[in-house]
Amino acid sequence: MGGPKRQRARGSPWPEPDVFANFAQISGCRGGQMLQAQDPQKFSGLCFGSSSHGSEAGAAAGGMRLSWQLALLALFAAGGVLVWQRSLTNDVSSNALSAQEAGPCLGDQLEKLAQLHAGGALSSEEFRAAKAKLLGEGHSQAEHISATRPPTTSRPAAEDATRSPSQASPAPPAASLSLNQEAVRQLPRFPDHLHVHAAKGLYLPSNFQEVPLLPDEIWEASMADSIKDFPSVQALLLRLLRNETVRIQVYGGSMTFGEGCCTDCKMRLRECSWPGQLKARLEQVGGQVLLEHRARGGCDLECSLPEVVMTLSNSNQAIDLLLLDFGQNGMGRLTTLEEIVRVCHLFLPKTVVFIIWNRDMGGKSRSYRDKTLHTNYRAVAKHYSLPFFSYEHAMERGAELQADQTLMWASRATRHPPWPAHAFFADMLVFFCNQQLARLERKSADQLQALQSKEWQPELLKPKDLQLDREWIKPMQKVDLANVDVCLFPLSAHVARSPQPDSPLQSADGTWRLFEDRHDKPGWITTEEGGALSFNVSFSASPRLVVQYLRSYDNIGAAELQFHSAWLWIWKGLRNKGVRDRFEVQARWSDKISVTQNALFAAEKLANAGWTGGEREATISFRLTKGPKFKLISVISC
Repeated sequence: MGGPKRQRARGSPWPEPDVFANFAQISGCRGGQMLQAQDPQKFSGLCFGSSSHGSEAGAAAGGMRLSWQLALLALFAAGGVLVWQRSLTNDVSSNALSAQEAGPCLGDQLEKLAQLHAGGALSSEEFRAAKAKLLGEGHSQAEHISATRPPTTSRPAAEDATRSPSQASPAPPAASLSLNQEAVRQLPRFPDHLHVHAAKGLYLPSNFQEVPLLPDEIWEASMADSIKDFPSVQALLLRLLRNETVRIQVYGGSMTFGEGCCTDCKMRLRECSWPGQLKARLEQVGGQVLLEHRARGGCDLECSLPEVVMTLSNSNQAIDLLLLDFGQNGMGRLTTLEEIVRVCHLFLPKTVVFIIWNRDMGGKSRSYRDKTLHTNYRAVAKHYSLPFFSYEHAMERGAELQADQTLMWASRATRHPPWPAHAFFADMLVFFCNQQLARLERKSADQLQALQSKEWQPELLKPKDLQLDREWIKPMQKVDLANVDVCLFPLSAHVARSPQPDSPLQSADGTWRLFEDRHDKPGWITTEEGGALSFNVSFSASPRLVVQYLRSYDNIGAAELQFHSAWLWIWKGLRNKGVRDRFEVQARWSDKISVTQNALFAAEKLANAGWTGGEREATISFRLTKGPKFKLISVISC
C-alpha cells in the first residue's frame, strides 16, 4: 500500500476491493482479548465484524456483524469522556464502550489508517471509505459522533432496498463533540453531491447519482484568487462540529433562488438551489443549519443593499455566514459590493462573508463589464480578507480538463441552469470547507482553544451611528456609508416580504392589494387607475425615503408618488425632475429583463416658510397613472 495511488472510475464512492484486503493486514486487534474477556458472546469480532478482517474470535462466534445502522464514535477524546454506542443485530440492542476500553483496539486501526492517508497511500475518498468499512457495513452507514443520544432504531434492510436514490435513508443525527487536539486529528468531511443523504428541505432528482464528480483541480482553480487560510471559517466549522446551531443568510438573484433548477419542483426551488444543497451537506456532518434564503428574482446587488440593512437591523440573532451571489443579476455600481461588505460589518463585525463570482452567462463571454466587475470583486475580497470563489475560473479549468461543460452550466445563453450546476456550486463551497477542516487538523492545542473562544463567536450589533465603521479598515474605494443610498437606521419600514402591523394590506377602495403575482415575489399591486395606496412614515432631522418597485419591459406602467409632509423633495440621481412634492415613477423600460428598482428621495427644503422642520410624521401615497399595472415592493424612511 505504499505505492502510487490507484486510479478509479470518476464518481465511484468506493475504492477498489483490494483496499480493504490490504487494510486488514495493517495490524491485529490488540484490544480483542480485553473485550472478549468481558463478554465473549457480546464482543467477539467487534473490531472488524468478521474473520476476514482479522478477528478469529469473530469467526468462532459465527461472524457476528454489525447492523446497517451503526452509531460509533469515530473521534475519541483524551480521558475517555465520550462513549461509543453501537446497535447490534443479535440479542443485544446496544452497548456502550468507553473510549479508554475500546481505544486500544479501534483507536490503533484508525490511527494507522490516518497515517496511510497522510503518507499519500490512500486518497481522501479511499480513506473515508476504508474507515467506514472498518466501523460498519457500508459507506451509507457512516459513523457519527455520539456522546449523549441513544442508538437509532434499526430498520429492516429490505425496506431500504426499495427506496429510490432521492429517498435514501436520512443521515443519523450529530451529537456534541469535545474538540480537543486529539479529537480533531482526523475530522469528518462534508459530502459531495454523490454522497449527500436525502433530508427534509432538500430536493434531489431521481438520477442525481448519474452526475459525476469533477476533479479537485477544478475547485482549486475557483479559489486561485483567494487567500487560503481562514481562521474565521475554521471557527465556524468548529461550532458546527460541536453540534451548535449555525445561521446562514444568502442574498442573490433568481439563479441563487433556484430558478431553472428543476422543471418538476416549482414549489421547491429553494430546496433545489445550491444554498439548500449546501445546508444539507453541512448538516450531514455537523449540527443544525438555519438557512435564511433572501435571494429573489430580479434583485441585483444594489437592490439587495437596503434589504440587507432592513434584515439585519430587525434581526435578533447573530448570523454566522453571509453568502453573496449576484453573478446573474447584476452587481450594481463598482462601489456597491464594498458598501454591502461594510454594512454587514457594521451590524455583524465577526460574521464570515463569502463572495461568489460568475460571469453573466446570458451575455457575451469575456465582456468588458464582466472583466471590470471581476477585478473589482477580487480586489474587495482581498482588501477585506474575505473568501472569494470564481465559478467562471472553475468552468475554464473544466474546459482545459475536458470536463463536460454542459453539466457545469447547461447553456451559455441562460442565467438559470438546471440542478447539476447548483450541485457543483455546492461542491465548490464544500471543497473549500473541507480544506479548512484539513487545516484545523494541523492546529496546535492553543490554536484550537483560541478558535473556540468568544473572540470568534458571531455578534449582532444595533449601532446608532457610524462610529464603528469609521474605526474599521479604511475603504478601498471612495465609500462613505453616510452617503450610501439607503436608510441605514430606518424609522419606518413597509416591506412586502415582511409587512409590519401598520403596513396596509390594501388601499381604501381595494384597487391596490398586497399579494404574490409570482411565486415568492409579493408586492402591493394595482391594475386600476385612480385609487391611492397610503403609507404612514416617520422621518429624522435629515429626511430620506427609499422606494423599491418592479421595473420591466412588459405589462407594466407608471404611478404617481406624492409626499404629504412638511418638505419638498428631490429624486437623488434624477435631479432634473426638480424639487417638488410629487413624482411620476415610470416602471416600463426597453431592457429585456425584470428587476427591482431602487429610488432614493431626500428632503431639500421646507414646503412652507411657516413650518419649523420639526414635523416628523408624514404620509406617502401612490396611484396608478398609466396602466396596465404597477407593483410596489417596499417603502422605507429615515
